[in-house]
Amino acid sequence: MKQDPVWGSLWKVQGERLAKFGFWLEAIASYNQALSKHPRNPELHLLRAQSLEALTRWDEAELEYQQSLDLFVAQGDLPGEMRCREAMGSAQIRRTAQFTQHNLATSQDQQSDSPTQDWLRQIGQQAKNILARLR
Repeated sequence: MKQDPVWGSLWKVQGERLAKFGFWLEAIASYNQALSKHPRNPELHLLRAQSLEALTRWDEAELEYQQSLDLFVAQGDLPGEMRCREAMGSAQIRRTAQFTQHNLATSQDQQSDSPTQDWLRQIGQQAKNILARLR
C-alpha cells in the first residue's frame, strides 16, 4: 500500500497547532496518526516526545527522544540530530529539576534545620531558577 504524504503532513501540522495551544493529548493523537503514515520520520518522533514531556510522561518521552535520535543518525541528518540532542538534554534538566523540587517540598514538610535541609533548600532554589529560565 502506498503511503499518502499529504495526510501524514496534515496530521503533523494539526499536532503542531494543538501543541502550540497546550492540547498535548490531542497533539499526541495527531502525531500517532502521522506516524502511522511515516513511522521512520524522526521529526514526528521528536514532536511526539516533546508533547509527552509536556505531560511529564518522562519515561515515554525518553524512549521517543531516543527513537528520534536513532532515526536522525541513521538518516545522516546532523542538524536534526543536534536539535534532538538539545531537546533531550533540556528534558533531562527539567526532569531533574522537577524531581529536586518534589524532594525539597517533601523535606520541608519534615521541618528540620539540619545542614542537609539547608543544602536541599539551596538545590531547590537552583532548580526553580533553572525551570524559570527554561520556560
